[in-house]
Amino acid sequence: MPASIAVELLHNYSLVHDDIEDGDRMRHGRETVWSAFGLPHGVNAGDAIGAMAQLAFASAMPPLDERVAFAMSMDLAVANLRMCEGQSLDLAFERVERATVDAYVEMIGGKTAALFACCGSLGARSAGGDASLIERCTDVGRLFGIAFQIQDDVIGTWGDSLATGKSADGDLARRKKTYPIVWAIERDPSGAGRAVIETYA
Repeated sequence: MPASIAVELLHNYSLVHDDIEDGDRMRHGRETVWSAFGLPHGVNAGDAIGAMAQLAFASAMPPLDERVAFAMSMDLAVANLRMCEGQSLDLAFERVERATVDAYVEMIGGKTAALFACCGSLGARSAGGDASLIERCTDVGRLFGIAFQIQDDVIGTWGDSLATGKSADGDLARRKKTYPIVWAIERDPSGAGRAVIETYA
């Protein structure tokens, strides 16, 4: 349970900051934290939630051995850093005309898949798994995270804004290099990809 709480808190901390960086005012059909309470409170609330995520492991001892709990805390910290790296790449992609599918996968490997990978490692450690099991569960989580983000990009492009809780054209307006955009440009730069480029222009 502490591991689950830690992951959920880290996820929400990242969303609070992501909304600030992207200028999003709606998430899940509700006003975002920074939009409702102001930018300073949004930054502070996100930082506080991130700290609470790390503190969640304090209640894991006992029954977990303190070395296992510490390793889980480090898994979460590494995931946090990888998510920040992925977010940095995502922001950088907004300033370039094109991005490859490989570069996109590298970006979401940090921004999204790192937290899913952490879920796998935390579950394996909680179950007393050995190094091999931890590695395999981490890899399954990472791959699931990549698939999840691709699906989320597709829904974000063509999904119903009433169902998603956010504007469907927000990513396009910010020149986000989501999977449908990157795929279209890379596969057909003069056809469908050209139409996408013209949309950006």
